[in-house]
Amino acid sequence: MNKAIVVAGALALCLGFVIGAQATLVNRSGRLIGPIPTGLLLNDPYIEKQVPGIRSVIACDLVTGTLFVAALLYAASRFFRRKKGTPQVMIAIYILQLAIVLFTAFWTRTAVGVAADFSGQLVRAILSAAIWIPYFSVSKRVRETFVVP
Repeated sequence: MNKAIVVAGALALCLGFVIGAQATLVNRSGRLIGPIPTGLLLNDPYIEKQVPGIRSVIACDLVTGTLFVAALLYAASRFFRRKKGTPQVMIAIYILQLAIVLFTAFWTRTAVGVAADFSGQLVRAILSAAIWIPYFSVSKRVRETFVVP
């Protein structure tokens, strides 16, 4: 019974990541080229004519999104098992989140030549890092929690 709950929770978490990645992809691309019809943009033969370089931006989004989801799954597994070294992994996650937002903004500007608005994501990444990195670095509670039992 306990294993079934863990598996169901992991499946729900993975489904949430997939839906979130798809929503992010559509949202970012939509800001660049307007309303997006359903379907994968990489298969549209006219998309490159409408916005030159958009395929590389979409590919960049998919790669960085996949990398980030893999890192989150690794961090979550360490976090919920209360492994030693988890605070350093969580700090790396917040730094990675900030780096991905900056890289995606740079890549969009370079590949498409459009300065898409990443200010909301950037502010969120900076605030998250500013709050959680010091917490994971300094907190006595974190040091006491994440040790090998």
